[in-house]
Amino acid sequence: MKIHELRPKNFRKFEDSVFRFNADSRVTVLIGDNATGKTAILDALSIMMGCYLQDFKTVTARHIRKNEIRLKRVALGGTITLEPQWKEGVAVACTASLDELIDSQSSTPGTLSWSKELNSRSGRNIRKNANNIAGFGGEASGRVEKGEPVLLPVLGYYGTGRLWHQKQDTTLSEPDSRTVGYRLSQVK
Repeated sequence: MKIHELRPKNFRKFEDSVFRFNADSRVTVLIGDNATGKTAILDALSIMMGCYLQDFKTVTARHIRKNEIRLKRVALGGTITLEPQWKEGVAVACTASLDELIDSQSSTPGTLSWSKELNSRSGRNIRKNANNIAGFGGEASGRVEKGEPVLLPVLGYYGTGRLWHQKQDTTLSEPDSRTVGYRLSQVK
Protein backbone atom coordinates (compact mmCIF):
# COMPACT_ATOMS: atom_id res chain seq x y z
CA MET A 1 0.00 0.00 0.00
CA LYS A 2 1.35 3.41 -0.92
CA ILE A 3 -0.23 6.44 0.68
CA HIS A 4 -0.29 9.37 -1.73
CA GLU A 5 -2.23 11.93 0.28
CA LEU A 6 -3.62 12.37 3.79
CA ARG A 7 -6.18 15.04 4.70
CA PRO A 8 -6.94 15.56 8.40
CA LYS A 9 -9.72 18.06 9.12
CA ASN A 10 -10.34 19.25 12.68
CA PHE A 11 -8.21 16.30 13.70
CA ARG A 12 -6.04 17.00 16.73
CA LYS A 13 -3.98 20.12 15.88
CA PHE A 14 -4.90 20.25 12.18
CA GLU A 15 -7.73 22.55 11.13
CA ASP A 16 -7.72 21.50 7.45
CA SER A 17 -4.40 20.18 6.13
CA VAL A 18 -3.09 18.15 3.21
CA PHE A 19 0.01 15.96 3.36
CA ARG A 20 1.37 14.53 0.12
CA PHE A 21 3.81 11.63 0.25
CA ASN A 22 6.33 10.73 -2.44
CA ALA A 23 4.88 7.62 -4.08
CA ASP A 24 8.28 6.71 -5.57
CA SER A 25 9.98 6.50 -2.18
CA ARG A 26 9.94 3.34 -0.07
CA VAL A 27 10.48 5.28 3.17
CA THR A 28 8.94 8.45 4.56
CA VAL A 29 10.51 10.28 7.49
CA LEU A 30 8.56 12.84 9.50
CA ILE A 31 10.74 15.48 11.14
CA GLY A 32 9.57 18.33 13.33
CA ASP A 33 9.78 19.96 16.71
CA ASN A 34 7.78 18.60 19.64
CA ALA A 35 4.02 19.18 19.43
CA THR A 36 4.01 19.91 15.67
CA GLY A 37 1.75 16.96 14.79
CA LYS A 38 4.06 14.10 13.78
CA THR A 39 2.22 11.55 15.92
CA ALA A 40 -1.15 13.02 14.87
CA ILE A 41 -0.24 12.29 11.23
CA LEU A 42 0.67 8.72 12.14
CA ASP A 43 -2.55 8.31 14.14
CA ALA A 44 -4.53 9.59 11.12
CA LEU A 45 -2.76 7.03 8.90
CA SER A 46 -3.64 4.34 11.45
CA ILE A 47 -7.31 5.36 11.23
CA MET A 48 -7.18 5.11 7.44
CA MET A 49 -5.57 1.68 7.64
CA GLY A 50 -8.41 0.72 9.97
CA CYS A 51 -10.71 0.85 6.92
CA TYR A 52 -8.54 -1.83 5.26
CA LEU A 53 -8.75 -3.94 8.43
CA GLN A 54 -12.52 -3.46 8.82
CA ASP A 55 -13.38 -6.91 7.42
CA PHE A 56 -10.67 -8.82 9.33
CA LYS A 57 -12.52 -11.03 11.80
CA THR A 58 -9.78 -11.04 14.45
CA VAL A 59 -8.88 -7.34 14.42
CA THR A 60 -10.47 -4.24 15.91
CA ALA A 61 -10.04 -1.38 13.45
CA ARG A 62 -8.82 2.01 14.71
CA HIS A 63 -11.51 4.71 14.75
CA ILE A 64 -11.50 8.44 15.32
CA ARG A 65 -11.79 9.00 19.06
CA LYS A 66 -13.90 11.73 20.59
CA ASN A 67 -10.85 13.32 22.23
CA GLU A 68 -9.18 13.76 18.82
CA ILE A 69 -11.42 16.70 17.84
CA ARG A 70 -9.40 19.87 17.29
CA LEU A 71 -9.47 22.29 20.20
CA LYS A 72 -9.59 25.94 19.11
CA ARG A 73 -7.97 28.48 21.38
CA VAL A 74 -10.49 31.23 22.16
CA ALA A 75 -9.66 34.42 24.08
CA LEU A 76 -12.68 36.21 25.50
CA GLY A 77 -12.57 38.91 28.15
CA GLY A 78 -9.05 38.06 29.25
CA THR A 79 -9.88 34.35 29.61
CA ILE A 80 -8.46 31.75 27.28
CA THR A 81 -10.40 28.55 26.69
CA LEU A 82 -9.99 25.55 24.42
CA GLU A 83 -13.21 24.87 22.54
CA PRO A 84 -13.87 21.57 20.70
CA GLN A 85 -14.87 22.20 17.08
CA TRP A 86 -17.86 19.84 16.79
CA LYS A 87 -19.82 22.08 14.39
CA GLU A 88 -17.55 20.98 11.53
CA GLY A 89 -16.92 17.51 12.97
CA VAL A 90 -13.62 15.67 12.61
CA ALA A 91 -12.56 13.82 9.47
CA VAL A 92 -9.57 12.05 7.98
CA ALA A 93 -9.34 11.29 4.25
CA CYS A 94 -6.75 9.33 2.32
CA THR A 95 -5.70 8.51 -1.23
CA ALA A 96 -3.56 5.44 -1.81
CA SER A 97 -2.74 2.67 -4.26
CA LEU A 98 -2.68 -1.01 -3.40
CA ASP A 99 -0.77 -2.30 -6.43
CA GLU A 100 1.83 -4.14 -4.32
CA LEU A 101 -0.87 -5.93 -2.31
CA ILE A 102 -2.84 -7.22 -5.28
CA ASP A 103 -1.46 -10.22 -7.14
CA SER A 104 -1.39 -10.44 -10.93
CA GLN A 105 -4.61 -12.49 -11.02
CA SER A 106 -6.69 -9.74 -9.45
CA SER A 107 -7.71 -6.56 -11.20
CA THR A 108 -5.43 -3.68 -10.27
CA PRO A 109 -7.47 -1.08 -8.40
CA GLY A 110 -5.31 1.90 -9.31
CA THR A 111 -5.85 4.71 -6.83
CA LEU A 112 -8.49 4.61 -4.11
CA SER A 113 -9.79 7.43 -1.92
CA TRP A 114 -11.74 6.98 1.32
CA SER A 115 -12.45 8.76 4.58
CA LYS A 116 -13.76 8.47 8.12
CA GLU A 117 -15.76 11.11 9.96
CA LEU A 118 -17.05 11.71 13.46
CA ASN A 119 -19.67 14.46 13.46
CA SER A 120 -20.76 14.66 17.08
CA ARG A 121 -19.63 13.79 20.57
CA SER A 122 -22.30 11.12 20.84
CA GLY A 123 -22.00 9.91 17.25
CA ARG A 124 -20.30 6.97 15.60
CA ASN A 125 -17.56 6.91 12.99
CA ILE A 126 -18.85 7.09 9.44
CA ARG A 127 -16.86 5.50 6.62
CA LYS A 128 -17.16 7.06 3.18
CA ASN A 129 -16.08 5.37 -0.05
CA ALA A 130 -14.38 2.72 2.09
CA ASN A 131 -16.04 -0.38 0.65
CA ASN A 132 -13.27 -0.95 -1.92
CA ILE A 133 -10.42 -0.71 0.58
CA ALA A 134 -12.36 -2.85 3.10
CA GLY A 135 -13.04 -5.36 0.33
CA PHE A 136 -9.34 -5.75 -0.40
CA GLY A 137 -8.71 -6.20 3.29
CA GLY A 138 -11.47 -8.80 3.52
CA GLU A 139 -9.99 -10.63 0.52
CA ALA A 140 -6.56 -10.64 2.20
CA SER A 141 -8.11 -11.89 5.46
CA GLY A 142 -9.77 -14.76 3.60
CA ARG A 143 -6.50 -15.69 1.93
CA VAL A 144 -4.74 -15.73 5.30
CA GLU A 145 -7.42 -18.07 6.68
CA LYS A 146 -6.89 -20.44 3.71
CA GLY A 147 -3.13 -20.40 4.25
CA GLU A 148 -2.48 -18.70 0.92
CA PRO A 149 0.41 -16.28 0.43
CA VAL A 150 -0.62 -12.64 0.72
CA LEU A 151 1.20 -9.40 1.52
CA LEU A 152 -0.20 -7.65 4.58
CA PRO A 153 0.51 -3.94 5.12
CA VAL A 154 1.88 -2.90 8.50
CA LEU A 155 2.05 0.57 10.00
CA GLY A 156 4.27 0.65 13.05
CA TYR A 157 5.08 3.69 15.17
CA TYR A 158 5.51 4.82 18.73
CA GLY A 159 4.06 8.07 19.98
CA THR A 160 5.30 9.78 23.10
CA GLY A 161 2.33 8.33 25.01
CA ARG A 162 4.33 5.10 25.34
CA LEU A 163 6.47 6.85 27.95
CA TRP A 164 3.61 6.93 30.45
CA HIS A 165 2.16 3.44 29.99
CA GLN A 166 3.21 0.38 31.92
CA LYS A 167 4.78 -2.29 29.76
CA GLN A 168 2.26 -5.06 29.13
CA ASP A 169 3.03 -8.71 28.53
CA THR A 170 2.27 -9.54 24.89
CA THR A 171 3.56 -13.11 25.02
CA LEU A 172 1.45 -15.57 23.05
CA SER A 173 0.76 -18.88 24.75
CA GLU A 174 -0.15 -20.79 21.57
CA PRO A 175 0.22 -20.41 17.80
CA ASP A 176 -1.95 -17.70 16.33
CA SER A 177 -2.95 -16.19 13.01
CA ARG A 178 -0.60 -14.13 10.86
CA THR A 179 -2.85 -11.19 11.68
CA VAL A 180 -1.83 -11.27 15.35
CA GLY A 181 0.49 -8.33 14.65
CA TYR A 182 -2.54 -6.13 14.07
CA ARG A 183 -3.90 -7.05 17.51
CA LEU A 184 -0.57 -6.66 19.34
CA SER A 185 -0.09 -3.21 17.82
CA GLN A 186 -3.24 -2.05 19.61
CA VAL A 187 -2.05 -3.00 23.10
CA LYS A 188 -2.03 0.08 25.28
